[in-house]
Amino acid sequence: MNEIPHSSVLLDRWLNACTAESRRSIGIGGDESYRYFWNTWNKYLMTADLGGNLDEHPWTRATSATVLHFLNSGTSPRKKAEGVSAITRRRYWRLLERIYDFALSNQWVQSNPATALQDWEKPKSENPKGAILSPKQWEQGIRLLMDPDAKPQAEDDVGPRNRAILLCLYELGITPLELRSLTLDSLERAPKGKAFTHLQVDGSGVNQRRRFTLSPALSAALSQWMSERGEMTKSDKTDHLFCSTHGKMMGPDNLHLLVREHLLQAASASKSDPAIRLGPQVIRNTCLVRWVNQGMSPAQVAVWAGLKDEKGLYHLSDHFVRDDRPEVPKKQ
Repeated sequence: MNEIPHSSVLLDRWLNACTAESRRSIGIGGDESYRYFWNTWNKYLMTADLGGNLDEHPWTRATSATVLHFLNSGTSPRKKAEGVSAITRRRYWRLLERIYDFALSNQWVQSNPATALQDWEKPKSENPKGAILSPKQWEQGIRLLMDPDAKPQAEDDVGPRNRAILLCLYELGITPLELRSLTLDSLERAPKGKAFTHLQVDGSGVNQRRRFTLSPALSAALSQWMSERGEMTKSDKTDHLFCSTHGKMMGPDNLHLLVREHLLQAASASKSDPAIRLGPQVIRNTCLVRWVNQGMSPAQVAVWAGLKDEKGLYHLSDHFVRDDRPEVPKKQ
């Protein structure tokens, strides 16, 4: 067996190997999160009954029982009364599985204690397509946008644009592509009025043409953005409503990054773990679920969402608190 590294050295070697292989993260951003999770595990091992010689590396003596007990009681929730979330338990387990796989491939351990768990003992993975925000994160996200002292986005010439974008996602539940495809003609004013009152979404599919009534907050945000847009030197190069500083249609990566930053701040402010997905789709998902749970029929929500029918909501039905789950789509 190769010389066994210290736990901190093991983590560094694993991170370097992941970087070399260009492997993606497990849903948490940056080395700091990995180090925090791994250090929590090793602190737990210092108090666990592992047996063996005290001179050995504790991380090498962990068993499946050690992992199971750690997942159930050894992690540290931010709020003791709420316990450890299912997402956090899954992330801890996934990290242990990957690091011990790396150690096993280098012959530093003889087995992987994380994969030795029975299937029913492993934390269940969430369906990323049906990911939503927690109520606290949803409320905190809106609060960040409504609070004049809160600055969820950098103070630059597109700050008003980003705020208007986020409010559109929260209030209208439109798709990322629909949002990026909005044009100046999508906005409607009242007759002889200055304030924007409606927003038209035009799509080519069934039910994808919709007309939304704007709330005062969203109307004001769009008005502020339009004022700023008129001052941008290259804004006249495109008629897209939410254009980039280069006068082009906003790209999907830029949209994802600004939403991700906002949702991470909302999670931090609400002292909760980030959602399993942090893009614009998770805001849309949450919006649709909230409409159903507030009493709207799935059929009507499907119309508002631009879906062909309510079967398009099936991936979200586990989050519905009403007995209105769409019928399981049948394979053709």
